[in-house]
Amino acid sequence: AAKIEPEWVEAVAGSLVDKTYFDPHWEKERGEVVASERVSLFGLTLVARRSVSYGSIAPALAREVFIREALVAEDFATRAPFFAHNHALRAEVAELEHKARRQDVLVDDEAIYAFYAERIPEDICTTVALDRWRRDWEGQDPKRLFMTREALMRHAAESVTE
Repeated sequence: AAKIEPEWVEAVAGSLVDKTYFDPHWEKERGEVVASERVSLFGLTLVARRSVSYGSIAPALAREVFIREALVAEDFATRAPFFAHNHALRAEVAELEHKARRQDVLVDDEAIYAFYAERIPEDICTTVALDRWRRDWEGQDPKRLFMTREALMRHAAESVTE
């Protein structure tokens, strides 16, 4: 008897298969948000776990994960000037916070997320898309994604001594 491959059933069953997605996460090497996909037919699992691009499945959630894990958590391989600038500025403010022996100078991750979410279009959820979009507007507004020291500090610079 011939063995039936699950991929054959999946290809033939078409819209009868049920696909569920779980564990969306940032994958730095691929430069995109991926999720695990489970494919089943009438309760029978055809594919238990397959890695798929999440941007076309749930763009809003993929964008949020992209901003949080790639940009806010700084897990992003890029030579974009804004990224190096923001990283250095965050380190500078964190050092200032350390010297002042205060834990309330550098804004939290939510404020940094809000900064990026406010400026990056809703359809951007991969490094390729971000780079393409960034190249289009950098001539007119080169500092669009550049954070300022004030934006990263909860307190005015005068109240924190260096």
